[in-house]
Amino acid sequence: MATSRVRFLDTYLPILQPNHTAEQAKLFESAEYKNDLVRRMLNGEELDPSAFGARTFINKSGRSTGKTTNTEFVIGKFITEGDGDIWYCRSEDGDIGRSIFTSMQSTLRIMGFTLSRKDRKADFHVCASPYQITHNKTGNVIQFFAINKDINRTKGFFPPSGKLQMVIVEEANEPDESKYITALETTANKYINSGSKFVYNLNPPETKQHWSVQYFDNKVKNGAMLLYTTWEHLAQLGLLSPAMIAEILKMKRDDPLFYRYWYLGEIVKMTGLVFPMFDESKHVVYIKDRNLLHRLVGQIIIAGDAANKNDPTAVEFICVLTNGVMLVLDAFYYDPKIHGQTDDVELGQKICDWFEGVHRKYPNLRYKKHVGTIDNANWNLLQMLQISTAMGFFKWYPATDKMILRDINRLRVLLRNDLLKFNVAADNQVKCIVDEFENFVYDEKTGEIKKNQSDHGIDATKYGTLLYTNTQIFF
Repeated sequence: MATSRVRFLDTYLPILQPNHTAEQAKLFESAEYKNDLVRRMLNGEELDPSAFGARTFINKSGRSTGKTTNTEFVIGKFITEGDGDIWYCRSEDGDIGRSIFTSMQSTLRIMGFTLSRKDRKADFHVCASPYQITHNKTGNVIQFFAINKDINRTKGFFPPSGKLQMVIVEEANEPDESKYITALETTANKYINSGSKFVYNLNPPETKQHWSVQYFDNKVKNGAMLLYTTWEHLAQLGLLSPAMIAEILKMKRDDPLFYRYWYLGEIVKMTGLVFPMFDESKHVVYIKDRNLLHRLVGQIIIAGDAANKNDPTAVEFICVLTNGVMLVLDAFYYDPKIHGQTDDVELGQKICDWFEGVHRKYPNLRYKKHVGTIDNANWNLLQMLQISTAMGFFKWYPATDKMILRDINRLRVLLRNDLLKFNVAADNQVKCIVDEFENFVYDEKTGEIKKNQSDHGIDATKYGTLLYTNTQIFF
């Protein structure tokens, strides 16, 4: 391993240390102690991993603090030098391939290892079905799992060696309830020993009432070690780009409350507008010469939030300009409470008619590369658009990767840097989207985003901008 490539934060060194002294480890392996554990479990007691000698680490750092990369450095060391397998988990299935599975491969390469899906002479063999990375020399395997939604899904988890060195849960606050973490631990307890580690990386929830706050605080009270770093630690090591540091400092100056939440990991009570930086004089444009627009456009993203029954459906025609600005050029906005309910077939036809109408207004844009994404809550509509004559000529992706706070912050950053614009005109419905941005607020009582607001245009903008930031799709 090319250790000179690894810039490791001292905060994470305790994870590398043995859990116990040699004498303490013998206690956990003694027949008397194991018999006592069996007795307690048979009496119905749910045992924490610490009862088996395992050590738990809780990381409550904010964003851009290195918690994922440094945890993966630890994984790289254990998987190549230790004895046993590692479970690397997230909440949802759809997040694994684009997140921890990809980032783990990147980190192993940073550490100087070679990876291949075919060449067994490489340091690691990579398999995408199921998601796992195997160290060819030791045979140790990193397995990637989702743990949310089904309390029974973790029952089938099994480490190939029959032994677990580590269990890591990335964004451990994301599962719907604590029972999914508990279910994971219950299964893992079958395969751990006194040297095993549990690592939970957290992003701060919106409020202190979130289940993860008390759940992980209790773990710390019961002996888990709390880890905390900030973006400044990475900056001091030269691991953040000047542009990234400038963006963080800009948020610290212009949006201090959200800065404390996003980058310091503090739970703060949000109030007022969700997008206070939205300024009509800066973010709303009025295009005068439609014939010249195509010269500035690099690619088109069609993004939609397709509602069921009584909620509006919003679809946006987003132009990615050559200077990096995302321009919501046109929009379809259908509110059944105003216009009457419609079935999926009729709604799909209305969207196709709107799309062809945009091409008639801007004829040169039909020759630009298009890509589409739509909320998969209405799968029938997505299927119809994919096979339609009007909109079936480009690739569609269901909008399954949804994280409210991450997506809100992306829009805030784009607005703050004047990289998101809206073209309001008499012959489009972009004003409906603008109205949502200008009136979207936090609940004064809870500090969370207020429920039952009009946000379908905002959601469509989230999906479109996420597609743009997913370089594997966009480029």
